[in-house]
Amino acid sequence: MAGGYINPLSPKALLSAVSKNEFAAAYYLVGSDDYRIVEAEKYIAGRFLGETGSAGLKRLDARRLKLADLLTELSALPFLGEKLVIAVRDIQRIGHQEVSKVARMVHPADPNRLLIFSSPSDRMPKLNSAFIRGMVDLATVIRFDPLTLQESRGRITRNLEQEGMTIAPDALALMAERLDGNMGAIDNETLKLVAVAANCGMTTVDRELVASTISGYQTFGMFDLATAMLEGQPSSAMRHLHYLFAHGLTGAFILRWVIEHFQALYLLQTHQQPSRVPAWKLRQIRPHVGRLTDDQLAEFLVALGELDSRQRSTVASEGKGLVRELWLEQFVTTTLAARGA
Repeated sequence: MAGGYINPLSPKALLSAVSKNEFAAAYYLVGSDDYRIVEAEKYIAGRFLGETGSAGLKRLDARRLKLADLLTELSALPFLGEKLVIAVRDIQRIGHQEVSKVARMVHPADPNRLLIFSSPSDRMPKLNSAFIRGMVDLATVIRFDPLTLQESRGRITRNLEQEGMTIAPDALALMAERLDGNMGAIDNETLKLVAVAANCGMTTVDRELVASTISGYQTFGMFDLATAMLEGQPSSAMRHLHYLFAHGLTGAFILRWVIEHFQALYLLQTHQQPSRVPAWKLRQIRPHVGRLTDDQLAEFLVALGELDSRQRSTVASEGKGLVRELWLEQFVTTTLAARGA
């Protein structure tokens, strides 16, 4: 068993086989990246159907069908000389005890019919479940998780090359890190970059364009703010804070984010695992481990908590100006003092 699945086919191996028109009788697409699952379904179906096109594709939702009706649909065979793809989403809905009944619809295989089963990420069966073991017996299982950093860089580069553009190394690193392996976001943000670059007459995407274009770049401004706080640099921190305000972020949101950032840092530094913190955020936080002692970090979190309480008591219309004053006071009374300034 590899990663919880028995002999899963990697997405790369799937692409290689399907591009050569080598198909299994049935596939089960599962994982944490729904965009990749949907795109794989479309690619497999498109390659298999060829000239038949979308007319040969039948999509079913197992949540909306009784088992008997689903089995009837799966028993369908293509007309003479035609091809048929039956794509069943939410197949986990049938339960592990019924998988053997579905298997009888798959085998013996028909060379002109292909079955594609899938489960969405929020309803993905447990990796060691009886359902997964049953699906392994009837279909080729492919697990789709977020792209690695290397895969993300490759996809961004290829997407831009297809549009006749290149990307600077530092811009590529920033974009790949920020989009955290989300293939759908990579494709959408690349299209946005292409449109903006073309409008500016650019053929090479630089870091500045990425920073000003991709969604959520303000998050990296908050990392810069957190770094300035750790390093005891009030003027730099205030500059980053003004930038975030200018881009529409509220004092309450920024402060809550900073508190969560330092809570995660404290847990990492004390050899605990932060819960529900994305991998890309942890990669940004880990380099800060050790900049303050455990006691200094604890005191820092207490001071941030007090600042949060003070901000919550302010009137919303006054919050933006007041939080700037409180922030500067925070640096003087806690951050700089903790660093022995």
